[in-house]
Amino acid sequence: TEDVERKEVAIVGDGLRPGGSTAQAIGRAKVAGMEILWVLCLVDREMGAGELLSREYRCALGHIFTLSELRPEHDGSHAPSVPLETSA
Repeated sequence: TEDVERKEVAIVGDGLRPGGSTAQAIGRAKVAGMEILWVLCLVDREMGAGELLSREYRCALGHIFTLSELRPEHDGSHAPSVPLETSA
């Protein structure tokens, strides 16, 4: 197996929620000794996971969309926020 200790990685997930698969991936990467440069998720479900993960794992965190931008009641009068936001 390849030595992964101190390897720089980015983690990409589909949705961000407390205790979800993105959090598990971050935890496993940290335990393996990897240095997480960036965590990116497609949808921040706005459940406080971004702040929790940023505080707990001290890594840069970004998202493409928020859940409120993708809800059906979103009227489409303005484009979703595509620029990445970091919480670190």
